[in-house]
Amino acid sequence: MNVPTDLERAIVRTLIWFSLTDHPVSAHEIYKWMLEPEHKYEMGQVVRALDVSEYLNQKIQRDQGMYALKGQLPISKMVRGRRRRFIDAERKFKTLRRWSLFFRLLPGVRAVAAGNTLAWWGTNSESDIDLFLVTEPGTIWSGRFWSVLPFALLGRRPHTGKSDPFCLSFFATTDALQMEGLCLERDRYMAYWIKSLVPVMDKDGCLDKLQQENRWVETF
Repeated sequence: MNVPTDLERAIVRTLIWFSLTDHPVSAHEIYKWMLEPEHKYEMGQVVRALDVSEYLNQKIQRDQGMYALKGQLPISKMVRGRRRRFIDAERKFKTLRRWSLFFRLLPGVRAVAAGNTLAWWGTNSESDIDLFLVTEPGTIWSGRFWSVLPFALLGRRPHTGKSDPFCLSFFATTDALQMEGLCLERDRYMAYWIKSLVPVMDKDGCLDKLQQENRWVETF
């Protein structure tokens, strides 16, 4: 068998990453989230490799424009699961949008973003609404108190039995947005987490600053 090209290996690495959550991906998503290629590839190169590569054909299953590794669940089942998770995430985002005005009123809170499985539109009925909040320096504890309080009073925190609980799981201040020091060795999870955050509210470009200060994620 021919030695696989860097592009073929990068496509397989990307599918291995998404296989951790049984998440089939489209050709565009493989292109967008490609893991550790030697250099940037064009979308057309990715599509062609998926269509004609014998190496990839031996390792990949496909259905309805989605791709996954062979040896997992049948991809038709994964595609149905992804569709269900997307519908659940859409419902959660509608709930989150209704709360966006509340976050704008909080003193000291400068930005809010959805993260984790919600950012990937991959939630289920038991998933939390996971949020990342940015506060002004010196207000992180008061910002956390006031942002958590209404959800606690309404019983909408995790492990309360209510649907769509709010988990305000990660706080940072505007002067401490560089995350590399928090990483494990070769921390692909943190890189994907930063790049996938979905803005809910951003008063003064904090989330853009977050991306600029974490350019190290591009190495992944």
